[in-house]
Amino acid sequence: MRAAVSERYGGPEVLRLEGRPVPEPGPGEIVIRHVASAVTRTDLATLGGVPKAARVVTGLGRPKVQVLGLEIAGHVVARGRGAGRFAEGAAVFGLSPSRYGGHAEHVLLPQDAPLAELPPGLALEEAVICEGAWYAHSVLQALRLREGQSLFIFGGGGAIGSAALQLGVARGLRVTVAAEPHQLALMEELGAAGVQISADPAALTGRYDAVLDAAGKGGYRALRPLLAPGASFAATDFGPGGQLLWQMPFFALTGRRRRVMLPLPREVSAIPGLLASLIEEGQYRPIIDRRFPLSRIAAAYDYVGTERKTGIVALDIASGAVG
Repeated sequence: MRAAVSERYGGPEVLRLEGRPVPEPGPGEIVIRHVASAVTRTDLATLGGVPKAARVVTGLGRPKVQVLGLEIAGHVVARGRGAGRFAEGAAVFGLSPSRYGGHAEHVLLPQDAPLAELPPGLALEEAVICEGAWYAHSVLQALRLREGQSLFIFGGGGAIGSAALQLGVARGLRVTVAAEPHQLALMEELGAAGVQISADPAALTGRYDAVLDAAGKGGYRALRPLLAPGASFAATDFGPGGQLLWQMPFFALTGRRRRVMLPLPREVSAIPGLLASLIEEGQYRPIIDRRFPLSRIAAAYDYVGTERKTGIVALDIASGAVG
């Protein structure tokens, strides 16, 4: 099988395609032949070994995991003894948060990995939708907003932001989004109650029950005027200058009503099933910016690094599609 391999930390230039044996499943394991995966901000950061503190987990001198890729979408082609959760040939999608392996033609996973069968109306080529939804779902759970309350999303056009918009609308929230000008029409299609241009945080208007910095570019200081009294602020990374590193303990220690948080992603096993249900109900749809073949994976990483993507950058693995 072909796999995109990185044996050292660095940029997309450290990636190379090489042939590797197709894995054999052990007891309780399955092998999935990929149709598609995705290249995400997480993949880009892991490839580069940033922040460096993360190397305690990912490998100090060199990466422990050489084939990245969290998103899984393909067919079950082999099952080990006792692996009866999915039939052979089943179309499945989900995540591989511990083993990675999405950037290869086959991946070996435990059958209890966070996977679900493909729902009607969703193609495997578009089923690389779980990572952004995982982070977004975790944030919404932590915010504990009630139906009818208001949420402001800064960076609504990215994978996390567009997922948070759709999940928030499905929960009955009134969601306002700040995004790039070319993304505003899409945000309205996805159910945003209001849209604003994100270029200048100081120009944003309104007061909201919660604010989510889904792009990590705004930060608490810049977005604080949007918070109603007692509102919560959440982000998906530490923000400009790593400011959340000191802001979170400050608010916790001073006992102020306002919560400032960076929720850890959790409940990953529930995400594929949740998305399958929402897609069947017409409440969620994949947002794919562009596609790259596996042979051009370095170009996919380069594009993610521009921070200009709308939604997801998909990786076509089963075909020779031209990106």
